[in-house]
Amino acid sequence: MKASYLLLVVLVDFAIAFQSSVTISRRRNTIDNSNANDRDSLMACSSDDENIPASCKRRRLFFITSLAIVSSLYLPQQQTVAPALARGLVMFPCKPGSLHNTYHFLRSGTSMMESQDILSTNPLFLTNRNDDALSLLGQEQVLEACQELLIANANVESSTQSLLPTLIVHSLAASSMDTANLVASQLKLGRDRIMPEYTFLDPRAIGLWDMTKQSDTADAIIAMDQKEAGPHGQDGKPPPPNEDGTPSETLADQAVRLRQELSVLESLYSGDTILIVFRDGTTPALLSAMMAGIPYNDCHVLEYKPGEVRVDVTMERTLELFAARRDPNSAYALEYKATLEHGQQTLQQLRAGNVVNRKDQRNEAERVAIETEFNKQQELQRVTNERKQVAKAALQRQIHEQRQQDQWKATPQTILASAGVLGVLGAAAVIGLPKESTEAGSNSAESSPTGNDPSDDEQSGIISAPQATLYSTSSDRPIRFERRRTSDSNTTRRSVADTQDVAPIDRKAVAEDAMKSYLDKDDGADDWLQSLAQIIQEPEEDEDDEEGIYGKEQLSGNYVNGNATSVYQ
Repeated sequence: MKASYLLLVVLVDFAIAFQSSVTISRRRNTIDNSNANDRDSLMACSSDDENIPASCKRRRLFFITSLAIVSSLYLPQQQTVAPALARGLVMFPCKPGSLHNTYHFLRSGTSMMESQDILSTNPLFLTNRNDDALSLLGQEQVLEACQELLIANANVESSTQSLLPTLIVHSLAASSMDTANLVASQLKLGRDRIMPEYTFLDPRAIGLWDMTKQSDTADAIIAMDQKEAGPHGQDGKPPPPNEDGTPSETLADQAVRLRQELSVLESLYSGDTILIVFRDGTTPALLSAMMAGIPYNDCHVLEYKPGEVRVDVTMERTLELFAARRDPNSAYALEYKATLEHGQQTLQQLRAGNVVNRKDQRNEAERVAIETEFNKQQELQRVTNERKQVAKAALQRQIHEQRQQDQWKATPQTILASAGVLGVLGAAAVIGLPKESTEAGSNSAESSPTGNDPSDDEQSGIISAPQATLYSTSSDRPIRFERRRTSDSNTTRRSVADTQDVAPIDRKAVAEDAMKSYLDKDDGADDWLQSLAQIIQEPEEDEDDEEGIYGKEQLSGNYVNGNATSVYQ
């Protein structure tokens, strides 16, 4: 096209130049052959006098017109350049054809905190799956939304167009993640088509009013925005700040994040059907109002319910929905009016400082329940320990009494054995003493028959030792054995009868017989050990007996060096 224009310009220029050269040559010939009058007329054509002939005017007009045409073809012209198809920051409202993707908006199903009527907007707390995971009711709501998407796609007239999402973008809240995963599994989308958004889709934070009763606080926020936010969401006061890190934002603060999110999606993708999953109902309503050019303070008219999905959100569809809901005769308009009235009352209470943190109440109730259960367990443990101590003391006393009875039970054989051993020791002592010592001992015995006079002991230099009382084999009268130490360190033994003298006996024979009887005698140790073994091996009647109250190690007996011992010794 440009080449043809250039060829035409060259031809016209050549024609004009040829015509000019022919004309000039003719003029010269005419001037040479013409008379003076003609020469004057020709000279007049080149002057600026008013009396210019018509022929000269025609020639000048032709020359100027030709020069203008040639100049217009050769000189550069300022052309109107079409705007570049740049895709970056999205400008609102979004006119038809300005977006390169199709957008579906879905609010996540009811979370666990929402089912407990707790309004949570802190982005950090929303990632906690113990509190904000999708509830069973929320799962049913998401499944119904998937059915609506399938039905909407089936009703599409064009066979080449599909409303099924090719990409899912979700908030980082736990309920939004569960919703996105459930939708992807129902619509057969791969994991590579699920993209999380970390900040731009966060709900509007409400500061000190966070974790309050949702049924009251949500209505108060709607009433506050409707009355104070203004068309751009910048007017009015934001909710009071909090100390736990929960931000305090206005609608304008949230609109900045939503503009960035839509701009990022328009920059990264083209021709996709994108399903955006929001944590709350205000965020998709505000984005819809921004796309349609609706004032921000009226965005709550487009509020989403849990699990609600809207297909192909555009400017036209949003305006139609907004007009339908603002109809005074519609049921939604009456419900919205009641919401505003209730919100005004709750807003006054919140601003008066009557803020009750539902999460703190729940944590306090859990703490009281845990403390009560702990006190019950402590009381039960105390009673159990007391019973164990009583039973343990009773068993120790029983074992001790049984052991005393078995070890110290007096029998004729033990008495005889003891008397024999002491007799042998006494005889050996008497035999080994010198005669003078024996006579001195006899005189001392005669002067003090009982051997218990302290004055005689002190005068003679004799120190009394503990006495041993035994029973003789011939009578039941006791015999006291005393051990005395004289000043010359000689030790002697003697027996003094309480009432009468004892007949002399063969001490050596008696001692041998007693020793033999003692060695042959069963002292009851085996019986005592057997009784302990029976106690230990008794069947357990109480489940705490085996390893609880007494313990196996507390009832075990040991037989060391022929003696029965116990851990209670």
